[in-house]
Amino acid sequence: MKPLKPSKLEIAGKHLITSNYVKTILREAKQHGKLYRGTFKGSNGRALIIGGSENFVGCLAIAARAALSTGVDVVKIAAQEKIAWTLNTIDPSFITIKLQGKKQQVLKVLNEELQTADSLLIGTGWVLNNQNKNLLKHLIEQSLKHNKKLVLDAGAVRLLGSKSLAKLVKRLKPENCVVTPHASEFESFANIEVPRFNTNIVNKESFNTALQRADKALLVSNQVTVLLKGVIDVISFKNVFKLNTTGCAAMTVMGTGDVLAGLVTGLLARNLDGFQSAIVAAFINGFAGQELSRQGYFTAWELANNLKSIVKL
Repeated sequence: MKPLKPSKLEIAGKHLITSNYVKTILREAKQHGKLYRGTFKGSNGRALIIGGSENFVGCLAIAARAALSTGVDVVKIAAQEKIAWTLNTIDPSFITIKLQGKKQQVLKVLNEELQTADSLLIGTGWVLNNQNKNLLKHLIEQSLKHNKKLVLDAGAVRLLGSKSLAKLVKRLKPENCVVTPHASEFESFANIEVPRFNTNIVNKESFNTALQRADKALLVSNQVTVLLKGVIDVISFKNVFKLNTTGCAAMTVMGTGDVLAGLVTGLLARNLDGFQSAIVAAFINGFAGQELSRQGYFTAWELANNLKSIVKL
């Protein structure tokens, strides 16, 4: 008698992220000295966030607040001068790099900041234009040169699909680079169509959809770790993937993706690799949302500020 083939639900279950799995990642990281806790400023990691635009300012504050919740020592935000000053009024603990002047002057400042950072978050709040595309190319080149860890979010993910960046993408490594797209952003980057969820609850149908999305994400996971957001998040790395089911319907509110990107950035700065950072961030982000939803609807800023009670590193 031939052995029965496992159902898709059984297959999905083997790839499911659990709280024990997350705890194991963090425990082993500590045992190997990855989540180091030194005695001087910066010893627990430095993160740099580059993004924003006239209409998208708060996303930078949300991402920075989430990054700080991971225990990273220093989070800097580099943005246009007016945006940076606005961020200082939101939270006095933010360190902002006020970008002004001509192109070469801006690049010089960013190069200096990049060299002292452990991880970079690029693209949050970006609009799609040639200026940002050229800046993204420059930042990836410099990150590769100085062996920096990257999180590419929102506008940066879409721009990553540009033909002019194709050679650079091939040089990226999934240990050091995480992309955090939703479905349409992933399609712009990878030029691969992904199925959509027809339900906002975790059930057999959504698991089937998640497995189909995992197959698509794995096609580009030799270059980047993919954190494909959805009812069930798919995290793919090289030839393996994980599924995250934490979260709730209230997390459709704008800005929760910025919280997620900030968490990944902070964890990378704390010296987890791309796959570990994406797994832990997705689980914590969704779990924090579930906890807040018990009180009703919430904003992304409230979610970012609720992480401190959830994250235990």
